[in-house]
Amino acid sequence: MPDLERILEEYLVADLLALKETRVGFPVLMTAFAGVELLGSILGHGQHGTDGDDFRFYWTQYLYPERTRPRTKEEADIIYTFVRHGVMHHFFPKGTIGVTGNDPGGHLTCRSDGVLILDVRVLVDDFVRVYEQRVKPILATPSGTPSRASMQKRLDEIRDAGLRGLDRLHRVFDLPATQRPQYLAVTAATSQAVRPSDRGPSGLF
Repeated sequence: MPDLERILEEYLVADLLALKETRVGFPVLMTAFAGVELLGSILGHGQHGTDGDDFRFYWTQYLYPERTRPRTKEEADIIYTFVRHGVMHHFFPKGTIGVTGNDPGGHLTCRSDGVLILDVRVLVDDFVRVYEQRVKPILATPSGTPSRASMQKRLDEIRDAGLRGLDRLHRVFDLPATQRPQYLAVTAATSQAVRPSDRGPSGLF
């Protein structure tokens, strides 16, 4: 399977669908929010600046566009600040946020007691539907922006950035220099790259 589909479908979408069938809530949000930021970055070819910008871009332009949620920009700020930051940094949302998997009609609505409801099953369904309807067709577009080429380029940049300082990682965890793999970054001057497997050696996952 091509690199982009492997990351987006075998990992991200498949993990979300598997988590949806469990009784966990916050791990679903963590995975979905990481996916929102990733897609915002690779669809925006890294031009949005921060993780927050990437999150808001995908949330408002793809996942919940203005035509379906007129206040999506304001909502995205609330979700990013109160929910994303909360679960990513402290494992629970800030403020009065109710995370559930059995209130589809209440998803992204505020109850009379002031609790904002996020239904993780609805979020996953929306995420996968938008991926299938709006992102996959872009993967079939070979050039331009956004396109398969621009998305792959940005994904390469993200992954290559993670290889910087790898020698320090190997030193700290006592991997002998003679055993350290030599990973090559993708640049305009090279068409080949050797990267570590995203999920470790075969059989770990």
